[in-house]
Amino acid sequence: PPRSTLFPYTTLFRSVTHLALNNNNFDGQLPDWSQFSALQSLSLSFNQFSGDLPLWNSLTSLRELSISDNNLNGTLPAWSLPALTSVQLENNQLEGNLKDWATMSELQVINLNDNNLSGTLPDTWASFTKLTTMDLSNNSISGPLPQWQSMARLGNLDLSYNDITSSIAWDAIPSNLLSLIISNNNLFGSLEGLIPHLPFFFNTLDVGSNNITGVLPEADRKSVV
Repeated sequence: PPRSTLFPYTTLFRSVTHLALNNNNFDGQLPDWSQFSALQSLSLSFNQFSGDLPLWNSLTSLRELSISDNNLNGTLPAWSLPALTSVQLENNQLEGNLKDWATMSELQVINLNDNNLSGTLPDTWASFTKLTTMDLSNNSISGPLPQWQSMARLGNLDLSYNDITSSIAWDAIPSNLLSLIISNNNLFGSLEGLIPHLPFFFNTLDVGSNNITGVLPEADRKSVV
């Protein structure tokens, strides 16, 4: 298959630390930029790139990666990018299982929504203790909800429009969560015990289109929508 139209020029960029080529009409496959050891930020969103994501494990300085809104259709790589804080790959056609990414403990933002990802939520992601935002909505992720209460900084979690099947353990909610959107899954159980476990500044709960039963709890200290 054709390589990216950027490929002939990549040898000019070996000392580049920040590269933003978003909102253009680049196409083809992403190049192997393993020689870009100084790269810290890479933005290729809103183009026409297709095919697989490169492994890029030699980009040990990479902190921010954004390749959203393209036509990528391979699987997620088994990345080991120790400096990475943000990965934004939403609105592609990526498929296959979520990867452990166990060495990427600096991650603060994971946006993989609107793809074709499947499999279960990795328990190893509980080690992402610096994570603040995770959006995995609009995929085909299955299995139970994970025990992610160790993610003390997680503020926004969106798992809506998947195939997650389990009861909801309200005592497993991360302590600083502000927004929990888990609508349009196969969740069951009740809202009993919800209020005592909600963080003080919690503002959004969406459990619509599931199999939740029982009575609504009294909400005397915060507004739940």
